[in-house]
Order: sequence, then C-alpha cells, then structure tokens
Amino acid sequence: MISIERLYSRQVPKSLNAEPTPRGLVALTLEDILNIIGRVQSKHMIGSFILDARIALDKKAQNRVVLALQSQLQHGGMNEHLALGLATTSVAEVCDTNICPKCKGTTKAYSKRYDKLFECSRCNGVGRIILTHDQLYKAINRFMPADQKLTQVEFQRKHYDNYMDCVNELHIEAGNASKWAKELLRRIETNWSGVE
Repeated sequence: MISIERLYSRQVPKSLNAEPTPRGLVALTLEDILNIIGRVQSKHMIGSFILDARIALDKKAQNRVVLALQSQLQHGGMNEHLALGLATTSVAEVCDTNICPKCKGTTKAYSKRYDKLFECSRCNGVGRIILTHDQLYKAINRFMPADQKLTQVEFQRKHYDNYMDCVNELHIEAGNASKWAKELLRRIETNWSGVE
C-alpha cells in the first residue's frame, strides 16, 4: 500500500516520475491520487490542508489553515492580532519541518567523549526543535501592535494553554485526515470495493 507521504507528494508535478511498482499492485495514476485527496478534503478539509502543507510543502494550504484557525479564534472572542499570532505560530509548529540540527531527527546524538549514543540534549530526544516559552512569547508578540504587546507572564498565564489547544487540535485534524486516506488506500488495494 502507498504511504500517506507518497500520496501527498505524488500530486506535486516535480515528484511525478517513473518509479517502479511492486509486483501485483496496480499503480495509482495522478487522477486516482487527486481523487483520493479530494475525498479526504471533503471529509477532513483542515486535516488534508495540514498534510498538504507538511508533506508537499504547499504554502497556500498552510495559509488556508492559518486563516481558518485565526477565524475560529476570533469567533471565540480573541483579539485579531493575538489570533493571527497564535494561529501562525501553532500552524508553523505543526506544518514546518523543524528537524533538530544536532541529531538530524534521529533523537539520538553521538558522544565522542563516551563513544556511544545518548538522547539528544538539544531536542530532548524528540527529533524536532520545539519552541520554548520565551521563543513562543517573542514569536506571537511580533504580530501584536506596540500598545498591545504581551508580557511573558501574561502569555504564559493566559495564552499558552490556547496555543497548546491549537497545536493539539491541528494534530488531531491531521491524524483524522491521515486515517481516512489510509482507509481509502486500503479499499483501493482491494479493487475499489466499498469506496463511495
């Protein structure tokens, strides 16, 4: 079965190539791929845009997610500038590739001194750089007008939980879209039986 990463990257014209197909499997055409992505978008639109931004590096899809999240936050009563800052920063954390430069995303770093692998100290064994409270506070304040800048304490007490809620919701949306895409691919693998 084709992976979700390959599904979303194959729609990009630069990635269309003549790669070999495993024996017994029918190769998916560009029409098939666009059909599957369209079905995923119709059921999990935001999640599909997140996958598009994360995998195919589609900046338009990433901007759509930012605008949707900003609109949702503003609808909940949040200031326009703060909503934009939270939306942009949380979408960047979820969609952008922030691979740790020390361990190169492997979560382990080699110590010459001890001649063995240890959990990476730069990313704490995650493989990605996660912004600190201070970095988040500064990133969000870039969107705020001078008279509405947040203090670090105010950000941590009032808005850090909102930021984490946004990040969690984006991960959930991407996960739901990914599960649905896998289900569609599984159905296709069994000769399109059951695909609505």
